Amino acid sequence: MMEQYTLTIANDLTIIQQLHGTFKMSVHKNRVVDTDAATAIIEGTLYREEGVFVQSCTYIFEALGDDNRPLADGVNLDDFKRAVDFFFTQVLQTDLYLKGIPRTSSLCSREMRMFAFN
Repeated sequence: MMEQYTLTIANDLTIIQQLHGTFKMSVHKNRVVDTDAATAIIEGTLYREEGVFVQSCTYIFEALGDDNRPLADGVNLDDFKRAVDFFFTQVLQTDLYLKGIPRTSSLCSREMRMFAFN
């Protein structure tokens, strides 16, 4: 069963919040991730099908506290992932997306941040 959320859009800011919980996140389309932010973020990539899958755009989802400021820790990753899934499947009505945790996210372990591909 899909959790229920509220969706608020004001002043170019989209906020998704659990209806019966405490999790809240902001949604940013095509935002470049600040490499020094170290806040709890998930990156989602939207695709469209044109014979093959073509990247359409990216979204940055940032966990928020009660004061709507970005959180660095204390974030329930399962709640976060479910809210991202809600955004893509219910708001955008698509299953053509991938989500991941960028290395700059506070959700990424210290060991993983030090790992780099050559």
